[in-house]
Amino acid sequence: MQLILASSSPRRQELLRQIGIPFVVEVPEVDEHAVHAESPAELVERL
Repeated sequence: MQLILASSSPRRQELLRQIGIPFVVEVPEVDEHAVHAESPAELVERL
């Protein structure tokens, strides 16, 4: 099984390397920033 890291965070990548977990990076092309008028449920549904 291969881990897919859905983040471009260099720190998260380094942590996984340090503990020896193989992974691939797949950066989502989604704007994850909440719009002030959105409820948490609406944000999750949009993502």
